[in-house]
Amino acid sequence: MKRLTLLFIVSLFAFACQKAPVEIEEEIETDLEDAFVHTAYFWFKEGTSQEQIEAFKASSERLREIETVQGYFAGGPAPTTRPVIENSYDFAIAFLFKDLEAQEYYQKHQLHLDLIENHQDIWERVMVTDIDLE
Repeated sequence: MKRLTLLFIVSLFAFACQKAPVEIEEEIETDLEDAFVHTAYFWFKEGTSQEQIEAFKASSERLREIETVQGYFAGGPAPTTRPVIENSYDFAIAFLFKDLEAQEYYQKHQLHLDLIENHQDIWERVMVTDIDLE
């Protein structure tokens, strides 16, 4: 069952990352054999202002405008308490791409480069993961 509708998976992740109800306007369908998930977790430096954080979040929201982004989800850690859960980060973003090539296009896109250039000074740490859905 390589070809699935990702609506449920995407909705579940979005629910975990958002405080408000999630609205998905259209169903996202992709071939999971080549699909690619890119995540970025951010820890903000001590002393980062709320204005800086809000500006960063607004810039990250603009990343969904990049034409190869099929899904975008962002938020803080969920209130889970199991010992295996990594929840020390301040903000996370997850993206769904059709394939690795689409993700590589995103990496070079000016909106992505601008976000890094304009906001990297507020990050204490960044952790990026890529998942190749097989």
